[in-house]
Amino acid sequence: CVRLKIALFAIFHDIIYDPTAEKGENEKQSAEMFTKFSQEYEFSEEINTFVNQAILDTVSHTPSNPSPLIHACLDSDLSILASDKYEEYTKAFDLSTSIMTMRRTDTEEEGSADVSRKTVNILH
Repeated sequence: CVRLKIALFAIFHDIIYDPTAEKGENEKQSAEMFTKFSQEYEFSEEINTFVNQAILDTVSHTPSNPSPLIHACLDSDLSILASDKYEEYTKAFDLSTSIMTMRRTDTEEEGSADVSRKTVNILH
C-alpha cells in the first residue's frame, strides 16, 4: 500500500504542468486526473485521499495532514534543489518549458493516462 501511494504520487503530482497557469491550478488538475484514473482501478479510499491530498499539498509544500510518508513525498518533489545537477536541470527545464505546447490536447492527456495505467498494472 505504501509503495502504491508513493508511485501514484510520483506519477500524478506533476502530470499536468502549464508554466503559465495560476498558482495551484496544475496541482488541482493533476489531482482531478488522478481521481478519474483511480475510479477505473477502484483504489481504496485511503489511497485516494492520500494521493489527492499529497498532490494538492505540493502547492505550498506544507502537509495538511502531517505524516512521515507525506513529508517524504513533499521532500522528493523538492529534492532537485539539493542536487549537484540542479544547474543542468534548470537549463533543461527552461528549454523544455520554452518549447512545450501550452495546451494539452485530449490525445496527450489520454497518452499520459495510458502510461499511468501501465505503471499501476506493474505495481499491482
